[in-house]
Amino acid sequence: MFGLNTGKCKRILQHALSNCFDPLKGEIGNVPPTLNNSQYITGSMLGICEAYANNLNITKPHSVALIIDAVFEEVFRADATSVLNQVDNWKNNNEQEFIDAYEHATSKTKQNGKQLNIDWLKEYAVKHFEPSRTLML
Repeated sequence: MFGLNTGKCKRILQHALSNCFDPLKGEIGNVPPTLNNSQYITGSMLGICEAYANNLNITKPHSVALIIDAVFEEVFRADATSVLNQVDNWKNNNEQEFIDAYEHATSKTKQNGKQLNIDWLKEYAVKHFEPSRTLML
């Protein structure tokens, strides 16, 4: 179980990052699979989550990990575990694109304090990715 502040942070991040990718989601609400493999998108998401949690004074590694897991599950759904495993690999291997995106997102999020503004990530996603074409039958 986690505290009220952790729960609030988790809900804010889930909502913000899910909405960030709304223009790309298909009919059933899935993001395009190409997002799963994007070092820029996932590095940015990780940086946003960690920095925003820190802005709200959430520093326990377990609490931050719960927030990150919930946010990635919200965005990537069934693919969340494999995406998080890839994120760990990119971070551990210091993949340059991933690290650059992570640091950029961390810096922007820290600057905004408790006001979460990720319009820049939405603009990037819309510019660089095609919307999902998944249709309901």
